[in-house]
Amino acid sequence: MTLPTQPDAAWRGINHIALVTPDLAATLHFYRDVLGMPLAALLPASAAHGRHAILSTDGSGSGTGQRLHFFEDAAAQIFTDPEALTAVRFVPGALQHIALTLPDEAAGQALQALGLETTEIEDLQLNQSFRMLDPMGVIVEVAWLKPGQPTHSPLT
Repeated sequence: MTLPTQPDAAWRGINHIALVTPDLAATLHFYRDVLGMPLAALLPASAAHGRHAILSTDGSGSGTGQRLHFFEDAAAQIFTDPEALTAVRFVPGALQHIALTLPDEAAGQALQALGLETTEIEDLQLNQSFRMLDPMGVIVEVAWLKPGQPTHSPLT
């Protein structure tokens, strides 16, 4: 099968990532209150889904930038790995992790200073990062560009 191509698409990044949580209150506490992400909207349950929270990951709080959407479903089953902070494994078909960007290492160290359980800071090719778990067991990677790296770089 041959698919059409559009080589000149003007993508602007990710609009949002939709996740499900069995406990929206605990999820909001972690992302909004602990991590400091502004709540752009909290929507009531509808016929299609449970309550829906929209968090801004770009600091704007407007809900128009990059966002995480959490849909509440008490029966949601989240893949969790008891060794998630000590081993990196990939599970076919499962959400592996979400990665969030901070401006620099100082911001990452300030987050670690809150006393959350995290991995050590890893020095990767373009950035540095550490991992932690949200209250539902989702792996959250916290990353920032290494000093001197361009803000965007084509991978080859």
